[in-house]
Amino acid sequence: MRHIKSIIFKRLKSIDNKTSNSVETIDSNMVCRKLEEIIKQKSAEHVEALFYKNKEAGVKCFNSFLANEMYLIQEEIKKEVNEFFNKDVLRKIIFKV
Repeated sequence: MRHIKSIIFKRLKSIDNKTSNSVETIDSNMVCRKLEEIIKQKSAEHVEALFYKNKEAGVKCFNSFLANEMYLIQEEIKKEVNEFFNKDVLRKIIFKV
């Protein structure tokens, strides 16, 4: 007879593996390219997506004015990226100067 603790642990581990594999199939380069594309559509040509890791992306901006402007519309940007991939792939954007 197995303990309930081992059954629950095994079940949670299998659920976690399924969710992590589905997000990992989306490459970080794909997210960075789409993020840059969306930001450039919003009339910000001088940006560069630096990284994507753990549902966070880093974006390098030309100046602080542009970084502040992008910060104000980051919810729209995240929404567009997540809608493109049909998943919650981006939760936070870090803007750097």
